[in-house]
Formats: sequence, structure tokens, C-alpha cells
Amino acid sequence: MYHNGCLPTDYILNLLFYPKDSQEKVGREATGQCPSKNPDQPVLLPHEKDCGKFYICDAGVPHLKSCQPGLHFNPALHACDYPDNAGCDSGVSKKGREGFDISCPLNEDGNPILRRHETDCRKFYTCSNGITLVHVCQLGLHFNAERQACDYPENAGCEK
Repeated sequence: MYHNGCLPTDYILNLLFYPKDSQEKVGREATGQCPSKNPDQPVLLPHEKDCGKFYICDAGVPHLKSCQPGLHFNPALHACDYPDNAGCDSGVSKKGREGFDISCPLNEDGNPILRRHETDCRKFYTCSNGITLVHVCQLGLHFNAERQACDYPENAGCEK
């Protein structure tokens, strides 16, 4: 049981590794699996499509969380873990939707090239230690692949 409404210490420490809340809508599967009353320990559920996301249930309400970039949720450990250990296969390959390559190409200087997201003008990909990361431009800006920066939509040339 929660002690005075607080989570056990080991779960609080675990949460330090995946503190990000997401504004995405919650999938039906998670909503149907969250217990209406809080059990002795928090219920954590894997996301139905994204290995890097999971839900923490609170009184029947699932709250979407994200692992740090490059990690997957491991349901056996109730924590984010290296993909090889997590055992999650989302079916997502190194190519995004419509075959868009999300690898980490380099420019002539050997620096990673920022890549436009395949379906969202505000998003773009960067690389860090061989891991592809998704970033989002500020509201009102689009990613300009030519300038390798967020820019006004009329300059960015994105028609998605």
C-alpha cells in the first residue's frame, strides 16, 4: 500500500530515470487495464505501439510517460532499460513511415546532418552517440532542412 499517499522509495528513484509526461492521448488498452484502486505498488503498463513509452496508473487513470532517448520500457523490471534487455519489438525499423531514412548521415566535416521528420513539419531528427533523437521546433516554426534550423514556415519549404 502507499504510505500516507506516497509511492515507495524504489519507485520514486525509478521515476527519476523517466520523468517526462506526455500530452499524447491515452490508448484504450491502457485505460482498460489500470486498476480503479491503487494497489500496494504502482501499476506500470507498456505502451501499445512505442517501446520507449509506458503508463503509470493512478486510481484507474493511466498517465503516459517516456523513457529517456535510446531506452525502452522493460515490463519485467518496471523501469526503462537498454533495448536488448527490454524485450520489446514495436515493429519499427530504422526507416520511418513511407520509407524515410532516419539514420545518422554525416556532412563533409563529419558532423551529423539534421533530418526533416517524414510527416510533421515542426519535427526533425538529430543524432547523439549513434542514437536518432526526435526534436520539435517551437510553436509557429518549421524545420528548415537547408538551413539546418527551425525557421518560419514560409522559409522552411515544408508542405506536409
